Amino acid sequence: MQGLVALIILALCRAAARSERYAVLSGEEFSSKFWHFWRHWYPHLFFLFCFEEMGRLVHLVDPSWQDAKLIAFDHWLTGVHPSLWLEQFATPVRNDFFQFTYITYFIYLPIVGGVLYSGANGKRTGRR
Repeated sequence: MQGLVALIILALCRAAARSERYAVLSGEEFSSKFWHFWRHWYPHLFFLFCFEEMGRLVHLVDPSWQDAKLIAFDHWLTGVHPSLWLEQFATPVRNDFFQFTYITYFIYLPIVGGVLYSGANGKRTGRR
């Protein structure tokens, strides 16, 4: 599956480069803009795939989980177990608020990316 994803990414980059060269020679814009867009936005499509794959790939380095070490480091750093200490501040409204802000992270990535992409694309074409 990882090899297939890598081949798709390479094909996408090659198509974008070929389209860009053709646009320079012939002046065609739609095709080059289409491939330019997908070349810069494919990471958003593969984000969840890569996130899930990381759970498998981490065991190539070390076959065991590192949770106990991270929990011990948190306790050493703060003097308490942070998750247990934070329970005193938990309320249903606060929990819902933090859950909502955590979920909107996946919405902010495309929004911020879109703003940056449109700003950079405007400079590239001379528009504002």
